[in-house]
Amino acid sequence: MRATLLRSLCLAGLVAAAAGPAQAASCGNDASGFPEWLADYKQQAVASGISPSVASAALDGVTYNQQVIRLDRTQHSTFGVTFEQFIAKRVTGGRVAKGKALMKSMAGAALGAAVPKNAESV
Repeated sequence: MRATLLRSLCLAGLVAAAAGPAQAASCGNDASGFPEWLADYKQQAVASGISPSVASAALDGVTYNQQVIRLDRTQHSTFGVTFEQFIAKRVTGGRVAKGKALMKSMAGAALGAAVPKNAESV
């Protein structure tokens, strides 16, 4: 569970760091096109300034998940707003507090070890 959460946090950070104008590339309707999409996504992340080691740490071992694709493709109205509007609705104080608590509890994990000790003051 914690490894999955850690990978999700790393991936979310990678996506946020690489965010520019939203232009999602399709990874296909089944797993057959996913490896090519993932390799291209890694290249884009590195081209955006993310170090190759961080891109690999976040994305190595990521697999195609049909349920995630299904859920993503049924959220048509969710992404009709800007990123700032979306974040304002979704990232509440409670979620930030929970995230900080999770980061503290994972202090021994790879991500926790890389987070500054004063992260709670951010």
